Amino acid sequence: MSKPFTFEYGGQAITELHGVNNVGSAVGEAGNSQRQLGFELQAGTFSSLRPPGRGTYYYVIGTGLNNLNDAVGFVSKYDSNQEGFVYRNGRYTLIDYPGASSTGVYGINDDEILVGYYSYVKSAFYGFAAQKGKFLSLTYPAATYTICHGINKAGTIVGEAIVGSTTLGFITSPIKAEQFDSK
Repeated sequence: MSKPFTFEYGGQAITELHGVNNVGSAVGEAGNSQRQLGFELQAGTFSSLRPPGRGTYYYVIGTGLNNLNDAVGFVSKYDSNQEGFVYRNGRYTLIDYPGASSTGVYGINDDEILVGYYSYVKSAFYGFAAQKGKFLSLTYPAATYTICHGINKAGTIVGEAIVGSTTLGFITSPIKAEQFDSK
């Protein structure tokens, strides 16, 4: 492994990078234990990720980035619920799984398929994929907790699931954009 570079956003106590694309742009979060803001890092320059509703959340976390520089992540609100977002071409789109109390977006591929989790109650999480406002639930069989963390160009999704007392990593067969047309 080559020597890693380290980054610190504005002298903050916490700086974390969560996603990177093929040209080396990255997304993450920075701040302290009480408040963190998301950012995008391109060519050594940090840009804040600040979805609408500033003041109604205390964490903004950039989690994924595709090769089109579309950033995804989620905000944690003061009511403890989360809401996903996509930042594309200077505009935010907030992402909420239909009927869920919390949604987190963790990954996006170049076909703009999103992956993440949704929850109706704080103790049960379910995975999803979404494209153009259409959602597919992707819960691991018999799991009480599923999060889809990433998706590649081919549509293969990786994530984690809890079945009983065991935490498992998983990888799916590829999904395609056409699967969303039938829903």
